[in-house]
Amino acid sequence: MKSGSFVVFSRRVVLVNENGHVIGEDHHRAKLSNAQVEDLLSMRDQGVKYVDIAKAFGISKTAVAYIVTFRRRAQTAMGQKTLVKKVRA
Repeated sequence: MKSGSFVVFSRRVVLVNENGHVIGEDHHRAKLSNAQVEDLLSMRDQGVKYVDIAKAFGISKTAVAYIVTFRRRAQTAMGQKTLVKKVRA
């Protein structure tokens, strides 16, 4: 390590399922935030078609169907995990 340099770490708390896996908007493959998922479900409750919801959020119609039918984004948070990431050396 060079003289005078320092390491900075970033910490954040994320939700995890019963197996300790990250879920929701913090999952590395999540395309939508938790708030957007709530908006999507609200739109469907109002009768908006899957294709129109998909266009509004820039996702596929299948992704909308999976969220609405709780095949995706339906896990319950069973705990929290702190993720630590090295930001700069």
